[in-house]
Amino acid sequence: MNQLEFVDISRARTRPPGGGQVINGFWVYHIDAQSVGQVGYTLNTTSQHIIDQIEEGQFPNAINVGSDSAKKRHYRIPRTDVLDYIADRKEGAAGER
Repeated sequence: MNQLEFVDISRARTRPPGGGQVINGFWVYHIDAQSVGQVGYTLNTTSQHIIDQIEEGQFPNAINVGSDSAKKRHYRIPRTDVLDYIADRKEGAAGER
């Protein structure tokens, strides 16, 4: 019988195309204005979760680059907001210990 091999994809994810670097264990793109999908990849979460966080003010400098008549929002999130979010998360985790 063949046994299935389980891989923890949160640790073994392949890096996406394009430049970036690992910062505090997160893959962060070099792009100054990142898409919701890119930030979702960085934080290992869904695009909808990132949109919810934008609407809650977690990424204060995110802007909607979609047209006023578009049914779907198209946000761009500054790299600095992503780095600040990661730093805040790291500090929060350190304070819980």
